[in-house]
Amino acid sequence: INATNLVEAFQPESLQIDLASDAGSGGVQTIGHSAHEAITAGDTTDGGVFFFRNVDATNYVEIGKEVSSSFHAFIKLLPGEYAVGRLSSKTIHAQANTASVNLQYRMLSP
Repeated sequence: INATNLVEAFQPESLQIDLASDAGSGGVQTIGHSAHEAITAGDTTDGGVFFFRNVDATNYVEIGKEVSSSFHAFIKLLPGEYAVGRLSSKTIHAQANTASVNLQYRMLSP
């Protein structure tokens, strides 16, 4: 990270996640910009691990939840950025900014 007077390096060791199942879903999904879209979760169950990567060269994508038809983003990925973590729910939505983006993803059951 380089920002004005801040220089910080974060280099975690390798990440190993033990899962009881190999059930999951993934691939590359085109995410539009005019409405939030459900990310295809397949046979993934709640509480699983996710990997999201914005493979677009220009536009960002937001990932979040739909509540009463309103989109609430909790992750914003600029072009080339990625995120890894655990989700409490497999019901996830995404929306691109300005133009559609390709979102590479993998969701795995716990």
